[in-house]
Amino acid sequence: MCRFFTCLVFPCLALFASLSVFPAAYAADSPLAKAEKLVKEGLHKDALELIKPFILDPQTSGKSATDGLNIAVQSLQQLNRLDALDELLESFGKVHKNDWQTMQKLAETYLRIPHDGYLVDGKFLRGNHRSDGRRIDRAERDRIQALKIFCEVLPRVQKEEKKEENGKHAHAEHADR
Repeated sequence: MCRFFTCLVFPCLALFASLSVFPAAYAADSPLAKAEKLVKEGLHKDALELIKPFILDPQTSGKSATDGLNIAVQSLQQLNRLDALDELLESFGKVHKNDWQTMQKLAETYLRIPHDGYLVDGKFLRGNHRSDGRRIDRAERDRIQALKIFCEVLPRVQKEEKKEENGKHAHAEHADR
């Protein structure tokens, strides 16, 4: 189990930390380009309203979905609406559960979001609140959630690697003839 963390998780974390939060250039009329422009103008509420339906659409996938998620998370942070973050991440995970690359980015997101919050009336609210709730740090729970996601997608990654490997062998055999 410890070897799993050392060999797989830590190198992945180092790789993920090096990735950019902002998306690459998109067509000017795409929701991503519009939302990115709104964020740069400081209009985080408008960016969130535009990007949330886009990233929760099952037709949105891959880099578009994860770049949109980054914009949504950043907007929620700027709006000090961290209490809405958990719901967004859970919904995103349900919509994109069959795309291992998107789920991998979701796991990374759990590792980089703020982990503190308050327990109010038996419910955890991420971020700062003006209540009499008890302060809680969810770093370990968020890390465990990320590891669960990594573990769920690992068989799909291995399956895809085998397909690629078999394709390379078939291609090499064909080239030898």
